[in-house]
Amino acid sequence: MDELSPEDFTKRVLDQAFKFWFTPEVVSRQKAGTLPSPPVLVAAQVIFGAGPKPVVRLNEEVKGNARLRIGAPEMKVGEPVTVDMLEHIQLFELPKQDANFGHLTAFRYGGNRWAVTFDFQQNKVTAADLVARASQFISAARHSFETASKLPMSTICSAHANSWQERD
Repeated sequence: MDELSPEDFTKRVLDQAFKFWFTPEVVSRQKAGTLPSPPVLVAAQVIFGAGPKPVVRLNEEVKGNARLRIGAPEMKVGEPVTVDMLEHIQLFELPKQDANFGHLTAFRYGGNRWAVTFDFQQNKVTAADLVARASQFISAARHSFETASKLPMSTICSAHANSWQERD
């Protein structure tokens, strides 16, 4: 298989994203009368792990934090950045409330060019929390062993299991 250029890779990813998520969502919204025909798309996002099916966001619904390079004259802090100012996306992350989800996000800029960013990892916050809990569990077990504590291991395990129930 030949190596893909960045432009060809982006095109293939976009083709698949439109085929599986964006176009079906556009068609569904047009049938419901909530999106005009033809649609004007400047951004689209699919969120994985937010429920049994991926969630599709279009245009102003797209959420995230980005570090961008823009082609605009001097701007003031807090001034809105529009997609037509976009030159390059250096970093894109979902907001904190969506941090456990994976995503594929696309932005149209410079006429009909598209930038694509994705991170398919899910449960990052949950995994970090489990690592922290595991570290605490190991520390407690080590302390118990080093001090020859008579606390039965089953009590430690029960406490750990209860911490799981508190999480949920």
